[in-house]
Amino acid sequence: MQGQNLSGNRLRLACGLALALAVGNLAAPMDQEFLNYPGDPPLESTAKAPRMDTRFAREYRTQLREAAEKGPDFGGRYALASWGCGTNCLELALIDLSIGKVHETAASTLPGCLVPRLSEGKPAVWADYRLDSRLLYLYPCQLDNPCQGEDEIRRDAYLWNGKRFEMLKTECLKP
Repeated sequence: MQGQNLSGNRLRLACGLALALAVGNLAAPMDQEFLNYPGDPPLESTAKAPRMDTRFAREYRTQLREAAEKGPDFGGRYALASWGCGTNCLELALIDLSIGKVHETAASTLPGCLVPRLSEGKPAVWADYRLDSRLLYLYPCQLDNPCQGEDEIRRDAYLWNGKRFEMLKTECLKP
């Protein structure tokens, strides 16, 4: 199964100038990590529309509906919705398509400032995740960078526990 990623022109923003970080092929180690955190069984019923029962869901209803219409892409039965919220900012929400529940990813849990992982000739990647896993990788801004080298990029790993994302680890990657 191929990995899913968040990419697109709107999300590339102004990162190319100030934050041109190149990362090599990370697929092999990531594939094993994803397998260590399997998702729920694939959704077999019709996906439920996102419930607009919170202020957050109503405010971002268009992005949530568009993500839900594409079907599950995370953890077996979830759709990961994303939208830009300014320069180097990406807002995320998780929709449980089996019941339509929208899980807001609080800024205190996930970083608000993200940097795309850049590979020559490929679209920018803000996050790595898969349909069959509960693991989410994000590439946060280098503001609080624990990485020592200028050429290193920070990658944070989060695990979905059914209610919220929990941070597993931060690691530094060399291109």
